[in-house]
Amino acid sequence: MSAPNPQVGLEVTTHRTVTATTESPDGMTLDELAGLLRRAMAAGLDPHTPIRVRARRNGAVLSATVAGVATGV
Repeated sequence: MSAPNPQVGLEVTTHRTVTATTESPDGMTLDELAGLLRRAMAAGLDPHTPIRVRARRNGAVLSATVAGVATGV
């Protein structure tokens, strides 16, 4: 019987989702969007991860979400 190989281990993948929403009927502000981006980058999400938005018919952004695999966390 041999000891387990210490080089073979468990690979852990961390998925993160960061969402920002607004209560304003006028839509999301630049500050709210910037906060989403700061939190997504701090969570370790790749800067090339797409952002999904929910908007009104007039184009006002109600919420934005970034979801993906966190790296460097």
